[in-house]
Amino acid sequence: MPAPAFKKARKSQLPPRQSEDQLQMTLAAYLDKALAGLPAVWFAVPNGGARLKKSVTSADGRTRSWSPEAQKLKAMGVKPGVADLVVIHCGEVIFLEVKTDKGSLSDVQKEFCAAALAACAGFYVVRSIDDVYAALRAHSVPVRARPSAHPARLYD
Repeated sequence: MPAPAFKKARKSQLPPRQSEDQLQMTLAAYLDKALAGLPAVWFAVPNGGARLKKSVTSADGRTRSWSPEAQKLKAMGVKPGVADLVVIHCGEVIFLEVKTDKGSLSDVQKEFCAAALAACAGFYVVRSIDDVYAALRAHSVPVRARPSAHPARLYD
């Protein structure tokens, strides 16, 4: 008897992948529940995203593009490579860089990671609620919500 043939799932049958933004919203909702009422604070760092650009063509025909918003943020101290989420508990700082399953750190994110670790902060690449839970527990942060209590996707 021949072995059964398995059909390859069509793309439309596969569950859609979460974008990094969707994943961060899921992790934010988890952090709200997990750290509620604890002596801890967390926040997101709005470093990423596309910025509206302006273009000017000079008399010699060269076009120069820049983002006034990006220039303003840089002047205000926004640094490239800073982690997406920051948790502070009992004087300890934990940086969480959100990445999808296939995402990897950029060179500036690797530089920030090295600087954070040199400053004795925690730094973790997180791809799921389980990863956030593990990072928090590695720093003895008591959590009020276990990962299994939350769906894998809170936002679509």
